Amino acid sequence: MGFPMTYARVIERNNLTGDYADDDRELSREEQQRRMIAGDLRRLERDNLTDRQIVRCEEETGVSAADVSKVLQWFLDRW
Repeated sequence: MGFPMTYARVIERNNLTGDYADDDRELSREEQQRRMIAGDLRRLERDNLTDRQIVRCEEETGVSAADVSKVLQWFLDRW
């Protein structure tokens, strides 16, 4: 067994950095699919770090918004 599989490691290992359309060049089907997945992951990250989502999580879990935000950011940034 190697390193722990963190969210950030999945992104790096599978070359899922970037966003939907980082450039205009012709891309292979595989690269187009990778870009779509990367874009979806960026959107997932943005959508779940909004004040609205953090407050919703606070309401549903009883964990303070500040702690929710810290934990989500830790999960997304962790190597």
